[in-house]
Amino acid sequence: MFKDLLLFEKDRTALEAFGFYLAYLLLLALLGALLGFLFVPYDASMTLAEEFQAGALVGQYFAVVACFALSFFILYKKNRLNSFGLVLIGVLSGICAVFLGGLLGLVPTAYLTTTKKII
Repeated sequence: MFKDLLLFEKDRTALEAFGFYLAYLLLLALLGALLGFLFVPYDASMTLAEEFQAGALVGQYFAVVACFALSFFILYKKNRLNSFGLVLIGVLSGICAVFLGGLLGLVPTAYLTTTKKII
């Protein structure tokens, strides 16, 4: 379920795609939290809730870019960039990430891992 997570050209089963989803959801959450911590400067005039909101916004932007980039990297590695329907699914992953971050944005990305590679 969790093997070969860095092999983007692998044709995954549904269970392996679910493992891919879980692993990358955790990775996106950790990286988003780290970027939120690093890019939101300390300001004494801000409350803790305002600082948290600013950090969450940085994480949200990161999730959109990461889901979009990850989808297209998978399509590139599988030589499927010429398939209009799959490219739309890649765009859909970025759009879904706008609404619920990596939680929803990684669903189309995980689906793309199940498509067959063209040699």
